[in-house]
Amino acid sequence: MTVIKYTIGDEKDLDRIRPMWERLNLHHISLAKHFKTDYKKMKFTDRKGELLKKAAEKVMRVEIAYDSAGKKEAGYCVSTAQKNSTGEIESLYVDPGFRGSGIGKRLMKNALQWMEKHKVETKKIVVFAGNENVLDFYELYGFYPRYLVLQQKKRGKAK
Repeated sequence: MTVIKYTIGDEKDLDRIRPMWERLNLHHISLAKHFKTDYKKMKFTDRKGELLKKAAEKVMRVEIAYDSAGKKEAGYCVSTAQKNSTGEIESLYVDPGFRGSGIGKRLMKNALQWMEKHKVETKKIVVFAGNENVLDFYELYGFYPRYLVLQQKKRGKAK
């Protein structure tokens, strides 16, 4: 029987999520209809830098789920809370081999409870275009699309 354990940390634990974040990025690349080359250029060190910059202005929580028997990391959730009562699920990932086991639900529930303790009133999540299949999951927690932001895609030089 697989026993999933959870560890809770902060920005000092970001390096532990690197392999899973890289798999998440590959997932986004596989789903991207547009901006695929942008996803391919994304590096964990850049994302970590963005998160560390946010951590300097906010409180950060990094929760990691792992299979205690196999010592395999199964998923993670990075959340932030600002002093202006805004919180964000910065990144959430569950390894495909562990999906459907309740890990994502527990990570979400824990992150939202943590935000409540930090008096967060406005909570948000950014979903990459192409990954809309996760919207039903987020709706379970009261998250709905509010904006649809379009970005112009650079084209080759005009002929």
